[in-house]
Amino acid sequence: MIRDYYPAANSGNLFYSETLTTSATPHLTAGVPDGSETISDSNIQSLSRDFVNGGGQVIWSDKYFYFGGLTYSQTVSLSSGVPADIGASGTDFYRTTMGYDEAGRQNEVIAPTGTINREVTVSAA
Repeated sequence: MIRDYYPAANSGNLFYSETLTTSATPHLTAGVPDGSETISDSNIQSLSRDFVNGGGQVIWSDKYFYFGGLTYSQTVSLSSGVPADIGASGTDFYRTTMGYDEAGRQNEVIAPTGTINREVTVSAA
């Protein structure tokens, strides 16, 4: 399942795109899945979230690998300048952080391992 989460205006919560697999039985309307099945921590099998800035650029990407003891929630806010997502980075998910230059080009990737890759664009004078 792929879906976008749009927070309420002025809520302070973040917009993101989410990809997940679940063992929940699909809810059908006229024989067609309608997406209204209950998603919970007990039926999530995989989960990833891409958090996007106002320019539509992915700035954080979280890939989950452990769901034990987590409570699924769609609401995500900022804490100390980063998403306060379900669980803990490095314990329940791996977070990749992306940076962009003034022209909007991706110029930095910080891997979950802490490795930083930067690209410098030099313009001809």
